[in-house]
Amino acid sequence: MRLRESGILVDWLMHPGPLNSITDVPGVRVGHGDFDGKGDPAAQTGVTVIMPHGGSVWEEQCRAAGYALNGSGEVAGWLQMKEFGVIETPIFLCGTPSVGKVYDGALEWLLETNPELGRHGTYIIPLVAETSDMFLNNARLYRAGAPEVRAAIAAATPGLPAEGCAGAGRGMTCYGFKSGIGTASRLIPDSPYMVGALTLCNFGQRRELTIGGVRVGLRLVEEPVAARPGAAGPGSEHRDNPGDGSIIIVVATDAPILSYELRRVAKRATLAVIRTGSVGHHSSGDIAIAFSTANRVHRGGSSDRAVTEAAPRPLLGDLFTATIEATEEAIYNCLCQAETTTGQDGRTVPGLPVERVREILRSERPSLVQDQTAAIGGRFV
Repeated sequence: MRLRESGILVDWLMHPGPLNSITDVPGVRVGHGDFDGKGDPAAQTGVTVIMPHGGSVWEEQCRAAGYALNGSGEVAGWLQMKEFGVIETPIFLCGTPSVGKVYDGALEWLLETNPELGRHGTYIIPLVAETSDMFLNNARLYRAGAPEVRAAIAAATPGLPAEGCAGAGRGMTCYGFKSGIGTASRLIPDSPYMVGALTLCNFGQRRELTIGGVRVGLRLVEEPVAARPGAAGPGSEHRDNPGDGSIIIVVATDAPILSYELRRVAKRATLAVIRTGSVGHHSSGDIAIAFSTANRVHRGGSSDRAVTEAAPRPLLGDLFTATIEATEEAIYNCLCQAETTTGQDGRTVPGLPVERVREILRSERPSLVQDQTAAIGGRFV
């Protein structure tokens, strides 16, 4: 279950959208392509794609920007996005060793679907972001590529996407527990606008995990973790470099804001990482990309001069709050949804023991826990 469905409440200031997902932003779709390892548990990799709208992003670009809290990571296409202030391809997420093959697969698809590409001097640089899945995934044998790219695009849906061990999240670990993909959204008060976040989580030490201001990770470190069925014994979940890893955050909004404002939004998204307990470790890539689906830039037009609508400045404060809350909840959703996974060399990462987390929160801050039966299907603030 997702965080809210499990009856765990946080002191949110804003309401979620209908699906509590990045796909609450109109036009945004998400799809996953899982690598088929033919039953080999060492094949724990895949691709996730975020489609900003239903048309060609090359023809109708979205204003965008990025921010890196800590830069131990890679986003192919980052420099062009930074220079021009737009994205002109879908956003592809994958494991670190798969960046090259995913880039090639994305380029093949883009060439097929945009006939003018590669002619008359036109070019395109796919946007591909990564975190490392090499603890669970055998990267010597299994790297995602064109088949997974196409599968993710074909599966892209405006509905609630799969979370946890799906697509690019197959081999990821967060706070010492199995993780992967998470998503959430927020309605901006007194406006028609929405903010949605999607996270690929692969960071943090177990002792750091914080929910609602409670250091639940410290308690979990002090006791054996009763993981979900299928988990190996204590200690099997430890990463080679606890705390090192990465998170990719993608923030979408339909608020009509410009590229420099989107950079400010991306910066706030990384604050959510701190709220969940991490500090942005030395070898962690804590990277955010933010884009707006409003005021799209048609190819050949100016990225910032052809503005048809501009959000009022006072809205930005609420937009920042919405971004932080959606990103924070997306991280928790990814942990709640991921299942215990065994990968290469018998390495097993347990799923978050949600019931034990509920007990810890109930003992520390009873107001954070609601009866689970009443919580299912509910919406909380």
